[in-house]
Amino acid sequence: MEHPKLPEKPVVEDTIGKRIQLERQRRNVKQAILAKHIGMDSSKLSDIENSKYSPSWNDIVNIATSLNCEIFEILPDVVIRQYLKQVKKNKDSISSNRVEIDKLWEVVNKMRGNAP
Repeated sequence: MEHPKLPEKPVVEDTIGKRIQLERQRRNVKQAILAKHIGMDSSKLSDIENSKYSPSWNDIVNIATSLNCEIFEILPDVVIRQYLKQVKKNKDSISSNRVEIDKLWEVVNKMRGNAP
């Protein structure tokens, strides 16, 4: 199914609530309809959009799925940057650990008499 071209994203306060609101509005979905579709009280969704209530991870997944958007589209930039920073840190750590593991295998192989 081909989706209609969505309007450009205006610059708004970068909170998860505002991101959800923006994506919902870009898709012309009424708040009450989205709330009903995800099994949430519309006042709770309103509180989420107005940053009065923090959504659970399950809420975020349900909202993104219902709006047919990727989760990263409703996450604030700061959250995405923190995630990418952690991924890089883990990658660097894994690379460092891999070097150490290779060195240990060399020692093990020498001890076994399997040195290359």
